[in-house]
Amino acid sequence: MVKYLWLNTYNSFNIFGFKKLKLFLFISIKKMPRKSCETLWSELVYMIAILYPNVKTKKGILDLELELSNNPKLECDVSILPSYFENLRGRSERLVNQYLDKIDFSWEIEKVYFTGKTFNKCQEIMKLNTNPETKELYNVKLTKSDIYVKIVSGEIIGISIKSSNKDTKTNYSIEKLFANLNIDTDFKNLRINMLREEFGVEYKYSKSKRRRANKLFYDKTNPYFMEIIETIETHHDEFTLELLKYLYPITIPYDCYEFNGKEMINLKDNIDLDNFRIERNTDYESATSAKLWYSMYQEEKEIYKFEIRGKNDLYKGSMQVLLYNVK
Repeated sequence: MVKYLWLNTYNSFNIFGFKKLKLFLFISIKKMPRKSCETLWSELVYMIAILYPNVKTKKGILDLELELSNNPKLECDVSILPSYFENLRGRSERLVNQYLDKIDFSWEIEKVYFTGKTFNKCQEIMKLNTNPETKELYNVKLTKSDIYVKIVSGEIIGISIKSSNKDTKTNYSIEKLFANLNIDTDFKNLRINMLREEFGVEYKYSKSKRRRANKLFYDKTNPYFMEIIETIETHHDEFTLELLKYLYPITIPYDCYEFNGKEMINLKDNIDLDNFRIERNTDYESATSAKLWYSMYQEEKEIYKFEIRGKNDLYKGSMQVLLYNVK
């Protein structure tokens, strides 16, 4: 897409008696394509690093693009691979090489399942993620893993892959979280009514109205935010446990690890659900953002922080909980 910008300026000289001349410059600006956040380069890099441990550079990974789909140890819908390689091309050589240097995978591999955003085409992983009692799939938000690895013992482990320790650890609807706790407040109606009061009952989302819609939520005493704040306070313990389910594989029967760009962590070894508390942290908030901020403490130490913020279309979608490591 190309955008055009009119610039106007004035001649700063008055040569030979000519009056100042107003100049118009017509400049074309090429809008760069937005990088996809759905196909993460780090997942591809990690997967290739454990399949090809001798590959140590970004160039080495890119050289495998045609060969990768024929690797007998890889199970994958090959149609998803091009978008991952494309995402990787936009990353610097230095960043990728440093990331590769930190990967230390010690198990001997029988199979790697590169599932992308869904594992519904892989029967073995579907079975792994099916509750044996209810015969239903575990919530995809709880399974956490981006790739699965069968090691030679036959055990399958899951790995959640982050590009860095600063990556978002959860991204989940605040309204859905409350619904999971059987809280029957109509948050959706509170949110929509705010928009209808501002724009009328026939309101429909458009980019031109987005900034004005967001500003409705700058005041943290708006009805939607006030109900969220009160609900978290009233149902503190249940809400805290619900959030912890999305941080730790509490309900998952297999080992799940996280690689954060520096080290591999067994999330089951790090499960400690005691003494967590959540508290609103206004130090992170500002008067020009439609966000609430909370900190999660364990034994008075701030471990995580999370924001409750809106998507582009506040009419159609709940605000989301995005949770991060503090350090």
